[in-house]
Order: sequence, then C-alpha cells, then structure tokens
Amino acid sequence: MIQSYDSSLVLRDTRLFIDLDALRDNLRTLKALVGPRVAVTGVIKANAYGLGAPVIARALHEEGIDYLGVANLLEALALRQSGAAYPLFVMGHTPDEYLETGVAHQITLTIFSLHQARILENIALESGTTVKVHLKINTGFNRLGLSPTPESGIEIAEILKLPHLEVEGIFTHLALCSPEEDQKQLRAFKDFLGDLGASFDLVHVADSISGIDYPDFRLDMIRPGAALYGLKSYHSEDVHLRPVARFVTRVTHLNTLEPGEGVSYDFTFKAEKTTRIATLPVGYGDGYPRNLSNRGHVLIRGMKAPIVGIICMDQMMVDVTLIPDVGPGDEAVLFGEGLPVAELAVLAATNKNEILARLASRIPRIYLEGGRESLVLNEIL
Repeated sequence: MIQSYDSSLVLRDTRLFIDLDALRDNLRTLKALVGPRVAVTGVIKANAYGLGAPVIARALHEEGIDYLGVANLLEALALRQSGAAYPLFVMGHTPDEYLETGVAHQITLTIFSLHQARILENIALESGTTVKVHLKINTGFNRLGLSPTPESGIEIAEILKLPHLEVEGIFTHLALCSPEEDQKQLRAFKDFLGDLGASFDLVHVADSISGIDYPDFRLDMIRPGAALYGLKSYHSEDVHLRPVARFVTRVTHLNTLEPGEGVSYDFTFKAEKTTRIATLPVGYGDGYPRNLSNRGHVLIRGMKAPIVGIICMDQMMVDVTLIPDVGPGDEAVLFGEGLPVAELAVLAATNKNEILARLASRIPRIYLEGGRESLVLNEIL
C-alpha cells in the first residue's frame, strides 16, 4: 500500500530508499539523448527491478514516458488496478486463455503467431473493439519470436490482414554478446523488414545498453530499464545517470568472539583473535545474496565491515573489530553511496539487475522527492 510519508508505517530498520528526482532526471537524460522522434518505453518488470512498480510507474508517467513495459499480463493488471490509464505493453508471452483479459484492460500485447492473432481478432470482433499488438521477431537471441524467414513473412502478411488487429509495432531483442553480433542481429531484422514491405508505427530493438551505445539501433523506440535506475552497463562516458536506490539497515546487537569461537551455521567462520561482531537484521529472505557469506561486506561509519559466517534468512553478521565505537542503531549500507550495486554484483557473481530485482516485498520502500521522504510503500501491510 502506498502512503504519504509516515514513519510509523516503516516498522523495520532494513529499508530501501528510492530517489524519484534521480529517476526523473535519468528519464530526461535519455529522452534528450534519443531526441523527440524516438519513443521511450520504461521497463518496470519485476516490480520495477525491485524498486516498487506502483510508485515508479506513476513517476515515469508524470514525466512523460511513452509506454510502460512489463514482462507479463499479471504485472500489467497490477498496475491497471491502480486506476491509472497507463499505456502498458506486455513484452513477454501471454497464454491463449488470458488474451481476453488483456484486451478487456486495454493492454498492448506481444504476439508471434498467426494462431494468437486470430484468437485476438475474434475477441476484438465480439467485443466491438480493436486490439493493439506488437510482433516479436527472433534474430538470434532464440528465446521468443518468429524467425525472419519467408514462411514467417507469409504468416505476418496474414496477421496484417486482420481488420480488428492494430499491429502497432514490431521488435526484436539483442543477445548483447558483442558489438559484431549485435550488428548482425540488427541487419537480420532490417533485412526482414525490407522483405515484408509493411510499415509499422514503432520499430524497436534497443534496450538500455544498445539504446545508449548504438545510436543507429534506436529506430522508433528504445526500451530502457536498468539505465532508468542508474545502473551503468553501457560503455559511453558521455551519458551520466544517477543511481536511484540505496539499501540500508541498522546494527541490532554486538558480540565479542574469543579465538576459536564461531558464528552462524556450520561455523564457516571462526575467530583467530578477539573479534567484535555486529548483527544486522537482513538476510537472504530479503533478497540479499546468500553467496556473499564470508566474501561480501557492508559499510558502517564509512568503513568496510566484512560479512562473516553464513548469511541467514533474516539476519547476518559482520566484523566491526577495526571500526571504532560501533553501537546498536548504527547504520549499515548494503548498497548505495560508497558501495555501488555494481560492486555487490561482482562479489555475488551475478549482474546488477538481479541484485535489485530480487529485493523482497517485506522491505519497506521509502521514496525521496526534493531531498525529503515523501512516500512509503510497505507491501505487506
């Protein structure tokens, strides 16, 4: 539930701060980069990469986003139920039995078969409406989409004849394996479009990385997700985006280990000397990577506090021996200033997107505007 800011709604020392001013600045930066003729779909799948889709959607919509992209119909319906008339685009597959629900809620769907196009045509005919769709083409990512073959061209020609189907766009997805492979996919896509001989309002290829690094990939629309949230996977040094998220908790308890004493399950850490241990009320149940046990760190008083022992579902322990005067209530930065998401991702042997997307619903999300705490999203209240 979204509430105006009230500290009594937070109820945890572990919390995620999201800077909506930084989010809006990032969107403005991307829109200026691509120019007024290129539309922008803000990708807010997986709860807006863990940042809270209801609030992120509203902020992006107020800032003039063209589309809000989600992974599946359920994510789209959750946003539609907020009452806002967002332009929603389901970028993944929608099973046949749920297509009617998508049409009823005026959600733009992705299709890649004549079979689904005909189902949607019948639904539109019966409901007296027009259904808006985008066609997906598989140019080498090999996940979803029609292959760019003459047979697919025939199938698309039949789709385009359906009178109640508005084929607004056509797109593909890059593997981002290398610049050479990316160019190969773009050429395959453009060659197929040329063979089709049809026009579409929105032809799109680019995500955050390619939308920034490859100007010729922008076409009619880009689909940034990570870039909106200030995650830098692109290579350009000319584009400056602001990190949006800061994840923190507080010290709840301090303990002193004598040499030979262990901490947490299986005693994977044993003290070699007198060691000061701080307990933090956060764990893998909050989405913090368990594989950072005995290898990651947090920041307390601006200094690194190594994680010791196995990270528990709800708590973890850090070594604060070298940090003076640590006490209960001291803030511990899990990621944020001084400890970027990128650094955490490397230590956890994953990517930046997963670090954010795995953040659990039980973490209160606190939104900042104008440097002040303005909203709280506490999903389990």
